[in-house]
Formats: sequence, C-alpha cells, structure tokens
Amino acid sequence: MKPGWLNFMIHPMRKTHKDEVSHKDPGPGLVNGDPKTELSAVRSMHQLGYEISTCCNPIPGDEIIGLYLSPDKPIQIHRTKCTKALKLMASYGNRVVKIDWKNQESISFQAGIKISGLDKFGMIRDISKIISNELNLNIKSFHLEVKNGLTEGEVILYVRDTDTLNQLLSDLHKIDGIKKVARMD
Repeated sequence: MKPGWLNFMIHPMRKTHKDEVSHKDPGPGLVNGDPKTELSAVRSMHQLGYEISTCCNPIPGDEIIGLYLSPDKPIQIHRTKCTKALKLMASYGNRVVKIDWKNQESISFQAGIKISGLDKFGMIRDISKIISNELNLNIKSFHLEVKNGLTEGEVILYVRDTDTLNQLLSDLHKIDGIKKVARMD
C-alpha cells in the first residue's frame, strides 16, 4: 500500500548523534538536527510504504505509531495500545515513527465489533438496518449465536474512521435487547 492518507513524521523523542546515523539504514528516528538527514529519513519511509497491522486494525482517528523493523520491509502501522506493538517497541524502540492520519476521502478500514444481549425477534434485521441503511457501511462478516436466550456475536465491517465506528456503537446500543456493544481489539 502506498502512503497517501498517512502523514509520516520523525519522532521528536528519538534523537541520536551524527556519528550514529548509518548510510545503509536511514531509519526513522535517526534525527541529528540536520534537516537534510530528517528529509532523507522521511523520503525513505515514503519509498518503503507501509502495511496496516492486522493484530489491531487501526483506523483513522486512532492514535497510531509506525515501526520500521528493517530497510527492506514496509513500516508496520499499529494502534498505540496494541500489545504486539508494545512488545516490538521494547526491542526496536529506536525505530518508532510518529504517524498521524491525513484526511482520507473514500477509503474504508476493516473493524470488528462484539455484540451481546438478550435474544429478540428481528435483532439481525435491526442491526443490519443501522449498519447498511443508516450508516451506509459494508459488512464483511456477520455472526450471531443464541444460547439460553442470550445473543452473542461479532460483526466485521468497513468504516471510514473512529467517529463512524463510535456512531455505530452508539446506535447499536439503542436497539432493544442489546446490552453491550464494543470494538474488538
């Protein structure tokens, strides 16, 4: 995936001395106060591209970081609270890149939600009506299961940003019978 809706920035807390800057590895975070070096590092990041991590599925509006693990691999984009990212940061702390979302127009991102509550006739219709008709979102997968009068399930769908996802969670929570709706991590 090519950068376009992400804004790469050198992390301000990661500064090193000039003699630590490697010509082979212009990795993010290697800022020595020389604007040419900063520009070179940012240019290298854009050339590498990025990949959205599937462990935490960040979407616009989430606080995110980028991890530059090797010169030949794209930057990994994670939510800042992602457990995998926290483990990687412990090992590759000098390769953390501050990243912000740019304004994206028609790009959708995969997100998952968990739903639980009391079984009710027409619940699937009510849920899909909000997702598809009211918020105009596409559903990737939809699974609800009823056991002993309790409904539990997961819906994977495509959203534009966290505002849309939060609106969805709020709207679904208003459905009669639904007791809990939350984003899946």
